[in-house]
Amino acid sequence: MTHPRKYTDFITPEARTGLDTLLVPNVSVGDYRSAMYALGSELGNLLPAPRSERPVLVVSTSEDADFLTAGYLSTLSKRGIPYKV
Repeated sequence: MTHPRKYTDFITPEARTGLDTLLVPNVSVGDYRSAMYALGSELGNLLPAPRSERPVLVVSTSEDADFLTAGYLSTLSKRGIPYKV
């Protein structure tokens, strides 16, 4: 039995592709890393612009989150949002 996935209204095509990639059986390491990086980047785009110059604190605890966090931090940098890890 399969259950159709439900997405929020603000999902982007990039995020949907990344999520779909993570569900592929035996996905390659490279594709997995790329999908996690892209999803992190999408998360970074969701963060509202800060109201102050204080940095955003980013905490990542899982080994699998390395590429997710890298994508997130990359997007914060591109947006000029200061952060601390």
